[in-house]
Amino acid sequence: KQCLYFGQLISAVSIERNIFETYVDTMLIIEKDTEKRLVLYSDYEFVQIWLALSEYQNYISELDKKVEKNDKEVQILKSIKAHINELTSIVERPLIVENYNKVKDNYHPNYPYHWAWKIFSKERSGRNPSLTSICKSLGIYEDFLSVYSTNSAAVHNTPLMRNFLTGGKGVTSTPNFTEGISLIAGISLEYAIEIIISILKYIRFPDFDEIEYYLNHLYAKTYLD
Repeated sequence: KQCLYFGQLISAVSIERNIFETYVDTMLIIEKDTEKRLVLYSDYEFVQIWLALSEYQNYISELDKKVEKNDKEVQILKSIKAHINELTSIVERPLIVENYNKVKDNYHPNYPYHWAWKIFSKERSGRNPSLTSICKSLGIYEDFLSVYSTNSAAVHNTPLMRNFLTGGKGVTSTPNFTEGISLIAGISLEYAIEIIISILKYIRFPDFDEIEYYLNHLYAKTYLD
């Protein structure tokens, strides 16, 4: 809401998209086989670290092969090597590979770019699931169309962005204070509350009813009253 009031549309949209993706992941994990799916979600961290390290190493190899490097390439090489050292200072490089080898069979063999690949691998003929397909399987495709698709159009560099940045007389970053600001921000809060409530309900958190009442009241007090 504050981002929107200050005219920071892209920041607001990015936050809302992230909350929606978290909502979808939460719904998918809680739907069934929760403990197994939670392991898939958690272990995917090892894949992400391995992917990042591999990408950096491949780029370093390409630059190292060049006999003559310009100043920019030399600086890039130093910067990437420093970044890898920072990454591997937290987790040692052999351990990164070891962790990946332990869990890699649960993710796409060639393109391990989604944590839920194993859940949908049969019905999608071995392909990674898309956010669209996951939302359809969860029965929340309408949410995807009304929230995520709209945000994607706003956050990406497309001609549509002109409508958000022009005030009729030229480009402007001046906030447009309308009732829509609260409504749009309310969507983010509603999904965030749904995530919290779903998790607390699943783990049977003490005093759940009181917490649920408070969160729903918080939403109503903030955006409806």
